[in-house]
Amino acid sequence: MLTKRATRSVAGYAGGTKTGPNGRVCYHNPMAMDSDYGRMGHTEVVGVKVPEDKIPQFADAFFALFINGDRADPQDRGGEYRGAFGIPGGDKHPQFAAFKEAAAKVNMKLIAGKGNDPDTSKKRAVFYNDTDNFPFFAGEAWTRTPCCPPRQHVIARAAPRLEYATLR
Repeated sequence: MLTKRATRSVAGYAGGTKTGPNGRVCYHNPMAMDSDYGRMGHTEVVGVKVPEDKIPQFADAFFALFINGDRADPQDRGGEYRGAFGIPGGDKHPQFAAFKEAAAKVNMKLIAGKGNDPDTSKKRAVFYNDTDNFPFFAGEAWTRTPCCPPRQHVIARAAPRLEYATLR
């Protein structure tokens, strides 16, 4: 079972190849279209810091979020909603096998993310990203801004709705 120390999280964006001015990535906002996460190729994510010894349990919990291989929110369409997770080193991470095993248990495939990746709905697939190349961008604190903060590595380094994870 995951413990409280394994469940700290921050909503945000990841998986794109661009940022707006000053390294910003923001939610859809007419005042910040130059930093719109969708236009920058990012997907909605949750940054989660997972202790190394909890990675297999996290991987199982992550894939349990999918319903018959699809997201729980299939009404949302487009690359901004693709299933994705990120770990330092990508498939070279020592615990990457835990994600392969968890995906296989639910008959899903893992695809190496290249950035600006397409939607995964109805494909029984999830993109994985190397967080050293595709970092996490913390989402807006809605009470403080019409746009967003500069690029941040809030949780260590780069992690939708629990479809992107930081493992450091």
